[in-house]
Amino acid sequence: MIFFDIAKPIAIIGVSRNTSKFSNYVYSDLLRKVFTVTPVNPHTTSINNNTCYTQIAELPKHIDKIIILTNKKYTDSLIL
Repeated sequence: MIFFDIAKPIAIIGVSRNTSKFSNYVYSDLLRKVFTVTPVNPHTTSINNNTCYTQIAELPKHIDKIIILTNKKYTDSLIL
């Protein structure tokens, strides 16, 4: 079953720099599967040698979907 169109870019909010964290695993796995994935993390401008945005507002306009992988205490503030 395919949930996402590989040709459409995805942003992942909350990607960790720590490669043992779930969010980094999801990000890296989508990259391995040839998805166009853009990370967002307010604490860094690079993850796995790829450009990382520090704010959702900085994302390119062509992003088709957003996946939020943050701690529950931060999620509401991202979507409200």
